[in-house]
Amino acid sequence: MRYKTFLLFLILALVLVACGGGNNAATNTEPVAPAEEEAAPAQEEAPAEAEEMANQVEVFSWWTGGGEAAGLEAMIKVFNEK
Repeated sequence: MRYKTFLLFLILALVLVACGGGNNAATNTEPVAPAEEEAAPAQEEAPAEAEEMANQVEVFSWWTGGGEAAGLEAMIKVFNEK
């Protein structure tokens, strides 16, 4: 009985924590300095980088053992053939 009561209070506490609202207001009241205008050159370079990356595909996989690795290699082979 003691275990069930403890478990009930634990579940109740977890529900209250999950439903509790946090303070979403910013605690720093100092005004934020405006961003400098250095971003303009980076925007001019972005289309060239986008054109380069348009022909690239990056695949991240953690399947590196057994039949999973063989399947991944087969998929890469089919992709490279096209």
